[in-house]
This record gives sequence, C-alpha cells and structure tokens, in this order.
Amino acid sequence: MDISIIKDEPNLEDLDLVNKKLIHFKSLNINDLPNLLFKGVSGSGKTTQINALLCTLLDKRIYKLTNRKVEIDKKEFKFLSSIFHLEIDICDFIGNEKIFFNYYLKDYISSMNIGFEIPKIIYIKNIDKLSNQVLLYFRKFIENYSKTAKFIFEVKNINILPEPLISRFLIFFIKSPTRDEILTCINSQLKKNKIKISKSIVLKILDTEIRYNIYYNLKNIFIQLNYYIFTNEILNNNFYDLIDHIIKIVNNKNINFKSLFLLKSYLEKIFINCYDCNHLIYSVNYILSKKNKDNENYIIKLNSLTIDCENDLSKSTGKYIIHLEKYFLKIINLTKSLNLKNNS
Repeated sequence: MDISIIKDEPNLEDLDLVNKKLIHFKSLNINDLPNLLFKGVSGSGKTTQINALLCTLLDKRIYKLTNRKVEIDKKEFKFLSSIFHLEIDICDFIGNEKIFFNYYLKDYISSMNIGFEIPKIIYIKNIDKLSNQVLLYFRKFIENYSKTAKFIFEVKNINILPEPLISRFLIFFIKSPTRDEILTCINSQLKKNKIKISKSIVLKILDTEIRYNIYYNLKNIFIQLNYYIFTNEILNNNFYDLIDHIIKIVNNKNINFKSLFLLKSYLEKIFINCYDCNHLIYSVNYILSKKNKDNENYIIKLNSLTIDCENDLSKSTGKYIIHLEKYFLKIINLTKSLNLKNNS
C-alpha cells in the first residue's frame, strides 16, 4: 500500500499492525525461510506485511522494484522485480501462466541468486485464480526447486487451493484489524509524522468505510487519510456513490423502465471504471442484509444470489456486466416480493 503517513519502506518493527507470529521470523536466515502463504481479505495488510518481512530478512532494496517484460511464444508477460525477488500477479497471466512457468520461471529459479548466494524469492499474488490442474502442477514445481527458490503466496480465498499444495506452505492468516486497532495505528502514525487531523474526521472516514464493507479496508482508509492531508477535504468516493444509487433503485417499491435504464447506466460506469465487482456485490449484500436483518428467509436467498453471482464472475472472460445485470434483476424481484408480503 502506498501510504504516505506510514514510514516509507517499513520493516516488521516499523508496523503498528502486524501478525504477531510473523515477528518471530525477524532473525531467521533467508536460507531457512519456509514457503509462506498469506491469506486474508482485500485491504487487510497482506502485501504490507510481506514486504516488511522481506525488508527485515534482506534490506530496503526489496522496495526498489523494476517493471519487467518478457515475450514468450508471441505472448507478453509483465511483472515486477528487485535484486532479491520477482513479484507476479496471476491475474495478469490467466490462460498463459503455464507458458510463463515452463519457459521463464523454471529457468530463473534453477540457480541461486548469484549476487548474494541465497535462494531467489518468488512472491505471487492471486495464486487462487489458477485452475486446480495448474495448481497441482505448481506443487511439483516448488518441490523440484526447494533449494534455489522460496515461494510466498498471497490469496483471498484459500479454500479452492488443493491440500497437497497447501501442505508445502506455512500459513499466516492476516485478519482485518478492529476499529480500535486502526485508531491506535492512525494516532501513532500521525504523532510520528507530526500531522494533525481531528478525531471527528478520522471517525467519519472509518464510518464511511464500514457502511460499505463487512470489515475495514486499510488501503481505502489510508487513501482517504492521505487525500485529507493533502487537500483538507474528505475524498468523494464515486464508487460508493454508485452503490448508493443502485441500493436506492433496488429498494424502490415502484420499479419502472426508467429505473432499470438508470441501473444499467450505473453498472456500465462500474464496468468502464474497472471497479471491483466482487466489492460491489458484497457491499450491496451487506447493506441489504443489515436493512432486512429480521427476515432470515430473505437473507438466505440474498446470500445464495450473491454466491451464484460471485461464481459467475470468477468464470467470466470479461463480459461481467451481464452477470451483474442478472444479479440485480434477481435482487429487485426478491426485494419486490418482500415489499408485497409486508404490504399484504
């Protein structure tokens, strides 16, 4: 996370929010580092803690990243690298990942880091996006190069990873911090950096964030804090504005053609701006569940629709707006049936 009020290029000791078990690794020799798997929701601090760990075990040059680009079989692959490691996002490789593994990564990790005589570090994000077949293939890949490479995985959903692969990793669950933990962290960083922000502003940012999420997203919170530091204004989140508009349509008892046209236009804006669709459906689910918390049957059906949409989105090849339209039409019908029952 690019958080200006937090110390640049932090190591583990610089972090106010860190997994306590991770602290035990600060004196570990990099050669003895096991393969690590970090799981947690978006914005929980996985990336920050992984980088802080590598900075502690190696040095600050872990943060000096270079954009890399290789062409294999007329296909272009982009990733990041430092003098110690590669940082790869599987989302950028979907459909061609095996080509990259076989014709680039295999050769890259076949030897130690010559400059430092240590294993090469391969940090992979969104490994859960790979098919089960490729994941099992990757397990053998890891085993064959255990002496020359150490792997760090970052995932949101560990449940779809095969057990034979998981068994090769030490797992860290990075939980979303509580409100009190976040406030303590913010106050600590503001004090260190001699920055003044009123408590009411900080609380307003936190309250806005939790309205649209089941948990606090650290990345969103610190983006808003940074924006306030630079502008003295609270950031207007257009994505949250769109969610509010969509919720208003869904809750409207008198749906008409104009409402549906507006809904389609809002979803098109989400598509055009590449907003996180999973975040959208989770936020809508969360807000509607809170509104109808006493109706267990409604919540069960709503959760079922959300899970179905999530599965459709995960299999989507880019036309995900179709799945969103279907999802919201079904929610409108569900909410309409609820309104009819309440009025009868």
